[in-house]
Amino acid sequence: MQSKKSKIKVAFIISHTNHSLQWEWFLDELNKYVDIFFIILTHENDLNKITLYNNLKIAHYQVKLIKVSNFFSYLYTITALVFFLLKNKIDIVQTEMPHGNLLGLFAAFICGRKRVMTASNVTWFKDFNSKKQYLIDKFSYTIAHKIICQTQTSADIIIKEFNLPKNKIKVIHHAIKPDEYLNVSHEEVQRLKEKYNIRKDDFVLGMIARLEHWKGHLYAIKAMKNVVEEYPFAKLLIFGEGPEKQKLQELINQLNLNQKVFLCGFEKNILPLYLLFDIQIHVPIDPFCETFGITIIDGMMMKRPFILTRSGIAHDIAQHQYNAWLVNFKDDKSIANAVKYLIEHPELRIKLGENAQKTVLRYFSLSEKVNRHLELYQQLLIS
Repeated sequence: MQSKKSKIKVAFIISHTNHSLQWEWFLDELNKYVDIFFIILTHENDLNKITLYNNLKIAHYQVKLIKVSNFFSYLYTITALVFFLLKNKIDIVQTEMPHGNLLGLFAAFICGRKRVMTASNVTWFKDFNSKKQYLIDKFSYTIAHKIICQTQTSADIIIKEFNLPKNKIKVIHHAIKPDEYLNVSHEEVQRLKEKYNIRKDDFVLGMIARLEHWKGHLYAIKAMKNVVEEYPFAKLLIFGEGPEKQKLQELINQLNLNQKVFLCGFEKNILPLYLLFDIQIHVPIDPFCETFGITIIDGMMMKRPFILTRSGIAHDIAQHQYNAWLVNFKDDKSIANAVKYLIEHPELRIKLGENAQKTVLRYFSLSEKVNRHLELYQQLLIS
């Protein structure tokens, strides 16, 4: 590890991210060992929505916001990044998400800086059938010195799709900060129950995921039609925003589920949401579309009994009837049957939740995540 006098300087350049406890927790620990500079590239006009930026400023990090809106802004951004990296004598640049990777890595390349890329959403080029995204990914993977994947599945995908050498990739999981989960405000939970009209006799199913087609909301909503016929006290709360919102609301209307399924939008304070749920559902539509699935380890840490498809980190850690209930991809009947079984078996819900928390505590150590990054930085500096 770096001593206090010889701290290396690491600049993180990310995009498409307004809120991230993962980044906040990671930086809080990493800050003990390296000098951190943080740059967020955004198209967002309302700064209040960029809670990551605001929280990092409050915590006195050296954080910078750059607006990216079109091709001409790309040229300005690259120039600004080059100037920033040279002025601050940055040693290592680490990037994440499309604009962060494309513009951040290119600026670092121009400056001759060591380059690390975090590979998130590795199947976007397929999900959107986008040649442009494929080329951005190909360019980013090519000029990065090292690539961090959050699961082995993600690593396998990019090795195969982009013909990358295995030694260029390092798998480092997300991590949790246990105290943050233990100190959730019960007053905030009660406020949310009142806000979303959760009554004492309601059985609440919950989803927390961006409203993208590959997240599988469609199948969970269809499953509710089946569930409420037998269990009219069940309701589904869906938290998140995204391009599928109108389509999902139309489906809810079509199935006459307006009083049973609710699109609740975005909540800044995520952790209290988990305590609203009797069961949590996360059902991406194939094994590869979910890069990791932060909501999985968050919910597991909060002892939520999960209904999951084997996608993202669930592929590595979910065990059927031990720490989750696994269902088939794109299968609303499988989801409905799982919900009904778990409603009828409260003792199993308790067991799944307790084992889920044990799993997360075992595999997702924040100190381990930081140490593995520090090892990677050291390897780059001496190479």
